[in-house]
Amino acid sequence: MNHAGTNELISLDQASQTLSEVCDFDQIKGIRDKAEAVRKYAHSASLGLELQNRATEVKLRAERRAGTLLAQIS
Repeated sequence: MNHAGTNELISLDQASQTLSEVCDFDQIKGIRDKAEAVRKYAHSASLGLELQNRATEVKLRAERRAGTLLAQIS
């Protein structure tokens, strides 16, 4: 993985850790959107499947977190 891919992976790890603490839908949506942007960038820049999969994982975790918060409100 090249230097740009490593930076994106570190960013995804930080976003993943933040998800467990976030209780605001806007922040969760921001994390989800950034993860999707990283996934698309990794694909278009041919940075490897590992980075694309990691970005997808963070995106799905954000969506699950949003669903959990929504269930608590209902």
